[in-house]
Amino acid sequence: MSDRLVHRPAIDGLRGLAVVGVLALHGDLQFAQGGFLGVSTFFTLSGYLITSLLLLERERSGRVDLRRFYARRIRRLLPASLLAVAGVVVFGLYAADAGQLRHLRSDVLSSLANGANWLFVFGRRSYGDLASSPSPVQHFWSLAIEEQFYLVFPLVLVGTLFVARGSRRALAGLLVAMIAASILLMVVLHRPGSDPLRVYYGTDTRAAELLIGCLLAVVLAGRDEIRHRGLRIAAAATGAVALVATLALWVVTDQGEQWMYRGGFAGYAVLTAMVIVACTQPGPVRSALSWRPLRFVGAISYGLYLFHWPLFLWLDQTRTGLEGWPLLGVRLALTFGVAILSYELLEQPIRTGRRVVGRVRWVAPPAAVGVIALAAVLVVVWRPTPVIDYSSVLAAPVAHRGQSADADPVNRVLFIGSSLMTDEFPFLDARLRRLGIESRSVSRPATGLFTDGGFILDGISDQVATFDPDVVVIEMCCTVDQKSARGDVTLLDGRIVPADSPEMDAAWAAAAEEAYRRATARGARAFWVLTPPADSGGIYGPIETRIPRFNAIYRQLATTHPRLGLIDWSSVAAPDGHFTKTLTAPNGAVVTIRTEDGLHFTPPGRALLADTTLLAVIPNYQVPVDLPRPTTTTTANPAAD
Repeated sequence: MSDRLVHRPAIDGLRGLAVVGVLALHGDLQFAQGGFLGVSTFFTLSGYLITSLLLLERERSGRVDLRRFYARRIRRLLPASLLAVAGVVVFGLYAADAGQLRHLRSDVLSSLANGANWLFVFGRRSYGDLASSPSPVQHFWSLAIEEQFYLVFPLVLVGTLFVARGSRRALAGLLVAMIAASILLMVVLHRPGSDPLRVYYGTDTRAAELLIGCLLAVVLAGRDEIRHRGLRIAAAATGAVALVATLALWVVTDQGEQWMYRGGFAGYAVLTAMVIVACTQPGPVRSALSWRPLRFVGAISYGLYLFHWPLFLWLDQTRTGLEGWPLLGVRLALTFGVAILSYELLEQPIRTGRRVVGRVRWVAPPAAVGVIALAAVLVVVWRPTPVIDYSSVLAAPVAHRGQSADADPVNRVLFIGSSLMTDEFPFLDARLRRLGIESRSVSRPATGLFTDGGFILDGISDQVATFDPDVVVIEMCCTVDQKSARGDVTLLDGRIVPADSPEMDAAWAAAAEEAYRRATARGARAFWVLTPPADSGGIYGPIETRIPRFNAIYRQLATTHPRLGLIDWSSVAAPDGHFTKTLTAPNGAVVTIRTEDGLHFTPPGRALLADTTLLAVIPNYQVPVDLPRPTTTTTANPAAD
């Protein structure tokens, strides 16, 4: 008798939806900041399916063949995983930056050992390091948690049912206790305002999401559709509400939201469980998630998840000359092509033990190859032009260095900031390492002096105590809360004041003073970045007016503390004091330095700001002309080269 589960197309569709959320997040789509929750959906779905499979096998055969179970898992997961890791090694040879290359060996080994999540927790890499110089196997953290679950949970299930003489009620009770313990552990270990690495990547703290799926499988074991009409309608209706809530959370939830670490992940897993139940019952959820294109995406979701991240890192703006939707289109084309090839030629043949047959399997590989070839052509056509000489631009005065700025040698530099510093850090780190100078970053997109319960201030204190930097560089652009400064602002002392009010500005000045005090607590020299003008069109709230107000606060702070240096990025990014997307280099080439959002910088712009920063910070710093520089777009025809 078969021990396979009944195939439910809507479950495939739910997989597809989950991976779409992840792809949208990593594709930098503004409306998908909560796409990281797609991983949580995978967790709960995996717990449900694996537990259902184990219980079905035990019911039909009287036992669970663990050896057979592990063999199936290996055939299903290992081939594509090995291919992805091999691709990461190639990425390291040709595309990795200094930070990625430094960690490549340990990253790859931890991925092969299914321990990537614990490497990120205990590898002494801060959240800012992961954000600013992401590992090409960073996405393996969730795969590691699932593999650890697959290894341990079947033993727990078999042992519990053996001791309890097959009582599913006993198994359910144990699962409830384990879920509660996991949630409590996350709440206890997470310190608001601190780096969330431990609880975000920890197997124990994320186990609740998997175990909620396991509990659902125990409750529904042996049942297909609910027979009671009223209960069936209720399940379909609540599932529809849960699906809408899920999509809404993908739009509005930020990874740094404190409530997520106070039971929020578990609450989201309950929503996923409700959607899973609706997938098994007639109704709008089952119909919607059974949509054929979504089911197709779900079928290849494992490959999409495995391959998308290193491909997205490789196909960046520097290598393609693209940005925005065209860049995302090339990334998705190549990712889908590789995932389809992997599914048809590697995963399915090994999983099922059969040859690749049938018309579809003959058509799919050439089609995927065609998509890959098209993406490759686009990359070549829009390949950026050669290096730009910034020397005349960098010759301009760029900073007030503060008193005695060149007196002491610099061995360790700490960079603090928001998304601008997150983007900037890889360029700074690469240059400093060539000088034998160690650097660290405490930075996070959409953060500020008030956000995340004082994440920035606590990060400064922690790193000053443990890293003991000689220099601290602080960039704080314009974020005052997690909702792009819409509405009131909650200050560090709990007071709520109107956004962009005199009260808010006064509180920001006080917080900047505190940041300076903490940065210099052990004698480090401090520098504050003056943010260039922006033109976001309202995407990030009223930053156009906020930036000059905050810069005035930093200038006043430097007047009060003569040892505080100012690094004026505006002197190179906006020479006439007004926003500009391009600069003209001495050779006549037009360099695009700002991205389409009007706030952030392109790789050429980041390189320019990195040298600007280090000219101010490092005594006798020389622009490293032999260092591989980011390439740029110019007015010339790229294809002509």
